[in-house]
Amino acid sequence: NFFNSSFVPTLSPFKRKRYSESIPEPMLKEIKKNILKHSNIHVKIFVLLGLNYGMRYSDIINLNRDCLKENEVNSSKKDLHFYSQKIKKHRILYSIENIISFQIHKLIEESQKLREEHQVGSIFIKKYRSKKGYSIPSNSSINKLINDFLKENSINHPSGSYLRISTHSFRRTIPESYDKKGVSIFVAKEVLGHKSIDTTKKFYDKTNEYEYQKSMQEAIKKINV
Repeated sequence: NFFNSSFVPTLSPFKRKRYSESIPEPMLKEIKKNILKHSNIHVKIFVLLGLNYGMRYSDIINLNRDCLKENEVNSSKKDLHFYSQKIKKHRILYSIENIISFQIHKLIEESQKLREEHQVGSIFIKKYRSKKGYSIPSNSSINKLINDFLKENSINHPSGSYLRISTHSFRRTIPESYDKKGVSIFVAKEVLGHKSIDTTKKFYDKTNEYEYQKSMQEAIKKINV
């Protein structure tokens, strides 16, 4: 019974999907706590950019050596420059977190030799035994690595069940995450690059599965008194 207070579905209570549309707050906290200790720098960067800015896979994977530029107001901060494949527009995330710019700068340096050897722009290039001699991680491979990270650190849904997430799950979590920090939904709209605030609101409406479950359980407890 959906209204039974002990029932917490792994994914949406209305429709089962391959990946969760959003990530419950307790899981976000565990991800934040463990991600910097992870050995794979690709996973670290994807998760950090997803957690903080909800960037799409297509935008992250195409970051190049010139993506970091000094912020004009605060020289101790970096701005992240990228071309959005979805909206076909150059975008800038201003004053990104230092720990994120550090990881990106590190990958720029680590990938330099391979990028120059194969004349490839993406800093996510890696050696691969093929005719090309390199590969760029696909969306599915990044999703697999992220879920492997969750398993390695025993990061599960608050119910205790395993929850599969994707790079896009972070994006859909941003409006609610910002709201809990007191940040306007209009700021979330700009960070996510939405043309309309209605799109951002749709994201917010779909990111409350866990909170919805909690509130329903509390409501049912009161009704059953």
